[in-house]
Amino acid sequence: MFMIWRLLGAVPTLFAVLMLVFVIVRIIPGDLAAAILGEQATPPAVAALDAKLGFDKPMWCQFINFMLQSLSGDFGHSMVTGRPILTDVVAVLPHTIDPTLASLAVGVVLGLPRGFTPRCGETVSATT
Repeated sequence: MFMIWRLLGAVPTLFAVLMLVFVIVRIIPGDLAAAILGEQATPPAVAALDAKLGFDKPMWCQFINFMLQSLSGDFGHSMVTGRPILTDVVAVLPHTIDPTLASLAVGVVLGLPRGFTPRCGETVSATT
């Protein structure tokens, strides 16, 4: 039962994180399509990239599309490599897991003994 409540509690957190990512990408000053295309971008090229990225649609429509794509595992393609974002994330995930497991091990090795030892001057009672 505990796991069900934890999983249900993760849903609003996931929604909040996705909403935050959407808002951060949209509040960047300037035109994203013009920034991607560079200084020599022509207005028709900027308009075409805006249409391709969906920036020409209303904000609520962009948000719904973003949420549906994110929840289906489609995070789009990298503007740098051209590959799917999920492929790039999976490629670097092992490099993230190694330090995470190492820090978890250090935390357990240092934290468990400290948690079991009483503070200086305290006596441990078996009745409490």
